[in-house]
Amino acid sequence: MLTTQQTDELRQRLQADLNRLGNHAQSAVEFTMDRDRDRIGRDSMDEAAEEELYSTQLRLHDREAGLVTKIREAIVRLDAGTMDECEECSEPIGFKRLLARPVTTLCFECKSHSLTPSGRAGHRQRIRRVAGDVVDSAFEQTSRAAAYIRGGGR
Repeated sequence: MLTTQQTDELRQRLQADLNRLGNHAQSAVEFTMDRDRDRIGRDSMDEAAEEELYSTQLRLHDREAGLVTKIREAIVRLDAGTMDECEECSEPIGFKRLLARPVTTLCFECKSHSLTPSGRAGHRQRIRRVAGDVVDSAFEQTSRAAAYIRGGGR
């Protein structure tokens, strides 16, 4: 359980990160609006360099948008009092880990395990099991619909 001081420190950190990313988003919008494609005297190298810069800026903006979502989710978990609880094993996440990466949802052990080949394999197996259930359900629904149609709607 986080202390009030730790909670306040994490909240300030998350809010500062959210403000910083908001400022970056504004500058990204300004950057995209400032593209003048009809400049005189530009050669293909200038255009290629500008396109690469533009592409990099868009990728960075997309990554930051994803981080904003994670930060907002972390604030919700902080408000709910579950920020320091691992979503895999329900064990506490250490305060130092939360300070290092406030958007984390896994304790050190679970995150380390997820990075090992066996942990990734287990994750892939869970995904396959869920995907298999979805495919099985879709097949059953399709089969029932086909039987219904063949039976004349009875």
